[in-house]
Amino acid sequence: MTAAPVSSHRQQGTYDCRRGGPETRNPRPWEGNKLQLATSIDTMSRAFMKESDDQWLSDIAPTLNALIYFLTRENNGVKVYLKKEGVDAMGKARYEMSNGMCYIVGEDGKWMVVA
Repeated sequence: MTAAPVSSHRQQGTYDCRRGGPETRNPRPWEGNKLQLATSIDTMSRAFMKESDDQWLSDIAPTLNALIYFLTRENNGVKVYLKKEGVDAMGKARYEMSNGMCYIVGEDGKWMVVA
């Protein structure tokens, strides 16, 4: 008994069922997919971003603990602590931190850096 003949494109193993025929390979696969490549790189870079990386000083709660936690994260885990607490000329609590900056809570309830 003889086996049925096999078509040439099945012997090569390059049959593309989506196109219904032999696969045509692009000798330079990076060309023609520039938009797709840029999108996948952009998605990849966001995948490794920490959730807290997009947080600003004005986004945190107006408490001293929240400020210390935020500043410590911004300082790559090195503890930032309160050095001196006082009152500014307007009667607002002023916090001098170990990073050399002074902070107050503004009238809108958001942290601000003061000189």
